[in-house]
Amino acid sequence: MKKFVSKLVLVALLIGLTVYLYNTNSKSTIKEQLTDFAVKDTASITKIFMADKNNQQITLTKTGNIWMVDNEFKAKPDMMETLLKTMLLLKVRSPVPKPMHNNVVKRLAASSIKIEIYNNDESTPSKVYFVGGPNADHTGTFMLLNNSSVPFVLHLEGHYGFLDTRYSTDKLAWRDNYIWQFPGESLKNIKQISVANHLIPKESFIINQTKENEYELTDFNGNIKPYDNGFLLNYIKQFENVAYEEYEEMKTAKYMDSLMTSTPKIFTLELSTMKGETTTISIWHKPLKDGAVDLVTGTPITNDVNRFYALINNKDIVIAQYYTFDALTLKASQFSAPQAIK
Repeated sequence: MKKFVSKLVLVALLIGLTVYLYNTNSKSTIKEQLTDFAVKDTASITKIFMADKNNQQITLTKTGNIWMVDNEFKAKPDMMETLLKTMLLLKVRSPVPKPMHNNVVKRLAASSIKIEIYNNDESTPSKVYFVGGPNADHTGTFMLLNNSSVPFVLHLEGHYGFLDTRYSTDKLAWRDNYIWQFPGESLKNIKQISVANHLIPKESFIINQTKENEYELTDFNGNIKPYDNGFLLNYIKQFENVAYEEYEEMKTAKYMDSLMTSTPKIFTLELSTMKGETTTISIWHKPLKDGAVDLVTGTPITNDVNRFYALINNKDIVIAQYYTFDALTLKASQFSAPQAIK
């Protein structure tokens, strides 16, 4: 009888253990489904769609190794790297406490960014989730998977702060601000550089690459000019990485049109590559408000001494720095004697 009872107890224990393991595994599976935010293989991502509650949206699309913003312009490589790294390393820091659950869900419904991730050029997203704001101590960000009602606080290990700014829907914030990039040996892909000096026309010049690493310097009348070879090569090297500071968003189109039609240009730069690609930049002074004075001398000044307006390819108006462009807008006479670009 005792053996029979022992067997019954053993069977009951086994049944209980089986039920426990089944429930535990089921709960684990459900939990994993609710917390599956991270993308294990970000190299397979080919499209990212992001939309906020203010009807701002952008689509980042990968073409080869280049990410494009709404198929209009290149995305900033550093921002793309940060976003993809975030998607890879996302981890659940904690579930949202029950007393906060309803409030967090309402906040996500009212002000969140919807993220759709597409892999390998597929038409259906592999992952969809919503990114909200930071938690109370700014150690994580509220997020919610699509078709789920269970929000979580997510973070990156080793990173203190919130993550919603990495999912920006500001189209211009994503725009790559490099005008020219010719790293290393790719400088030999520059076919021609022309600089029109509108204030001192006789100081305008054109540099042509006639053979590989062999150049010809002419004035705008087509006269060939002698030049210091080292100085010219150093000048061309300045085009390795040229970027503007920011896109002009503060002034109206009417204001900019008026400025550019009523104010003379300072310079026009044009660069052509061996592939026949040409980029043209026209430069204007950036006026200051009435009453502006030089902080050192106290004398009145009318134009910004650090920044200027530039029109790229007769399309995009940007703000750039003289610090960057002074080395590109030299005078023709500077090429005639050995000297260094400061």
